[in-house]
Amino acid sequence: MLGGVVAQPLGSADKRGPTVGTSMQIDGAVVTGDRLVIAGTDLDLEHGAKSVPTVGVTRLDGEAHTLEKLATLGPDDHIGGVAVSGDDVYYTQVGTTEGHYKNGALARVSLKDKTTAVIAADQFQPAGVVATARGIVWLNERGHFVSGDGDAELLLFPRASK
Repeated sequence: MLGGVVAQPLGSADKRGPTVGTSMQIDGAVVTGDRLVIAGTDLDLEHGAKSVPTVGVTRLDGEAHTLEKLATLGPDDHIGGVAVSGDDVYYTQVGTTEGHYKNGALARVSLKDKTTAVIAADQFQPAGVVATARGIVWLNERGHFVSGDGDAELLLFPRASK
């Protein structure tokens, strides 16, 4: 799973064997306590490598490791980065080609009940995200790799004061 490895039986040198599993492109991973939170893209190799971006979580406690999907995006979007703060996972949705990557978002999903919320909509190609003492910081690449439409910017979603 990590690094996009695909489990397949050996085939001849010029022909791959049949697919027996799926592959995940890892866009971000964070260890928090005994959990590993993975943001990536499941590739459906049996259906023309269609992608379904997901955020998953698994435990690192020595017991059976299972990847539980917390959120699934549309097949035309993908995840740029992931961060964990307490019982919340924050991730960036890069946006779609159709939206010229100007329809990205910063989203949050709860580890407790899997509820999701968009924190910041209409972001321009958001990428990396980190949790800080002051709040959640993410990077809008603003078309850097796609169109060169603008300078990158760092944004802050401040923590709620208690």
